[in-house]
Amino acid sequence: MATALKLSNICLCRLTQALLWFSECMGIKEIARLMGVCEKTIINWLKTFMHKGVGWLIGQHYQGRGRKSKLTKDQKNKLVELIKKGPEDNGFHCGIWNTAMIAELIWLTHLRHY
Repeated sequence: MATALKLSNICLCRLTQALLWFSECMGIKEIARLMGVCEKTIINWLKTFMHKGVGWLIGQHYQGRGRKSKLTKDQKNKLVELIKKGPEDNGFHCGIWNTAMIAELIWLTHLRHY
């Protein structure tokens, strides 16, 4: 728990707290209610912890968060340069960027390179 708090990893804190409560003989139903998850989630956490041990908990910090980028670092840098030039220099008729225009810019730039 100390490591989870030090890393400010909320998911790891929650998981660790659930395991600690279980070790203190709190019921799965009560833990699930306090955590705001279903009982099956708590059971899965317990099974995984029993099977993989403490290393699994530490590994929770190093898992990637969110969706992996589909753009390479070079593509991102190129996109930044295009965005800095503005929408009109990139063939758009609006003076202010919006997410749809940037998505189209990514799509068009991607097609030009393949």
